[in-house]
Amino acid sequence: MLEIGAKPKLVVGVEIDALALGVCQSRLPVASCLLGSAFDPDVISRLPAQGWDLVIANPPYVRYQSFSDKADTAHALPSAMQIRTGLLQSLQRLPALDDEDKQIFAHLVSGYSGLSDLAVPSMILCAGLVKQGGRLALVVPESWLSRDYATIVHYFAVSLVRH
Repeated sequence: MLEIGAKPKLVVGVEIDALALGVCQSRLPVASCLLGSAFDPDVISRLPAQGWDLVIANPPYVRYQSFSDKADTAHALPSAMQIRTGLLQSLQRLPALDDEDKQIFAHLVSGYSGLSDLAVPSMILCAGLVKQGGRLALVVPESWLSRDYATIVHYFAVSLVRH
């Protein structure tokens, strides 16, 4: 974005891995980078804005059910329940969403499959951060578009485009 001449007022990133955060900070010194889980409501509350003109995400296409295998990592990986609970709490705090949107988002969060990969809750969170009239850009592998558990995000994306 900066290489093509964009001059955003604010660039922010959230990273759970301290090593990756350091790389982000060195490669993009204009960014404010937060260390922590994007599904932690306290991390989301530390964002310098709660509604964004543009949210760009490359969500992790990994099943978070496999996190239990990673107990030796340097950072705490959230459980499936922590992700869902934190996402519900964060979405309720976002001023970019009105009460009706918050109900819809809560329904989507409560209903996505436990078999889904981390991209599903990531996309829901990112959509909740986009303010009215803003844009959401996602990196999505073509194979992911045909997965049954992604149906909820397909529905969500179509309804966002219509509004």
